[in-house]
Amino acid sequence: MPAPTHPAMSTQGQTRAQLVRPIDSLERLFYRYAERNPTHFAIAAEFDTTLTEAHLRTALQAVQQRHPLLSLHVEDRPGSRLGFYRAHSVAPISLTVHECDELWQSFAAAELA
Repeated sequence: MPAPTHPAMSTQGQTRAQLVRPIDSLERLFYRYAERNPTHFAIAAEFDTTLTEAHLRTALQAVQQRHPLLSLHVEDRPGSRLGFYRAHSVAPISLTVHECDELWQSFAAAELA
């Protein structure tokens, strides 16, 4: 289903997030399951060189611009069910930086606990 040509308007006349595509049945199943059974996840990356925080933030921004779903959020609007929506401004992917000699696995375990 193509995205609408005009963003949806709220009752106050303000522009709301624009529908990109409806969520299919399998995605809806996982989304509804996660609402009742929240899970947490983390993505970790190891590099064989030292990278600066600024370099990583730039790389995450580039990935978010290239991958459509990393710039969307889910909304459940009456009459249209669940859908992927794009807001006028998109929050950046969060990045947590730890500078120490410990292994990253201990940080990941603590975050997920």
